[in-house]
Amino acid sequence: MLALVGEIGELGATPGEACVHLMARLADLIGSGPVWWSVIGGAASGEGQANDVADVMRSRVHGLDHATLQRWERDYLQARVYGEHPMWEKAFAAPGRPRSFLRRDIVEDGVWYRNPHVTDYVRGFGADDIVAAIVPTGDGTELCVAAMRSWGDVGFTAREREIIQLLAANTAWLARRPDPLASMANGHIRPPVTIADLAPRHRGVLELLAAGHSEKRIAATLNISPRTAHKYIEQIYRALDVSSRAELMARFIAR
Repeated sequence: MLALVGEIGELGATPGEACVHLMARLADLIGSGPVWWSVIGGAASGEGQANDVADVMRSRVHGLDHATLQRWERDYLQARVYGEHPMWEKAFAAPGRPRSFLRRDIVEDGVWYRNPHVTDYVRGFGADDIVAAIVPTGDGTELCVAAMRSWGDVGFTAREREIIQLLAANTAWLARRPDPLASMANGHIRPPVTIADLAPRHRGVLELLAAGHSEKRIAATLNISPRTAHKYIEQIYRALDVSSRAELMARFIAR
């Protein structure tokens, strides 16, 4: 485990490349399936979102095939369905302090296996048991690293919980690296980002913009408030250095 922490520090890679390496090596180390790495923001406040849950600011995943990954980004992240996960409320009930847990620590088997969200999404991703660690990273955000095992596989133990807790704590600096989209939106760097650099929630908005949907329709489709939809569109325009939908279509969508 200490060797993996050292590798991350010595890679000299971009944050994205370092995260990919971390997730792949963690999966090998604890014998897991998919691994999630996410930066979670503060809880939504007063913007009228139907799902009043924390925003996933950045997220990466290892171990899903392309089609499943697309479904995860579209139906899970962009629509904020993750807020319905039976572990979510308890896992994020006490922000601001490091914590780690096995799935059965906070959701017993009887509740877990009867939950429709588990049937529709967790099982749909081919996963079952979960071990996770959450570490505060400053500015009201937290890093969450979670690993899953397949249905029918043995459950995680306290050993895997300790490993993922230590790895999250010692690689939390990756979550503090600048987000390319946020840097562009704030005017800190000027070279244009690519569409692939956009966070999943912004790519979802961009797809609907390209399809000609209005801000009101985008808000309804993604189950967010019109104010939030407008904010995301403004961030996309600044990040991609355009000033209108027509310019966006001409410069990026038509390529």
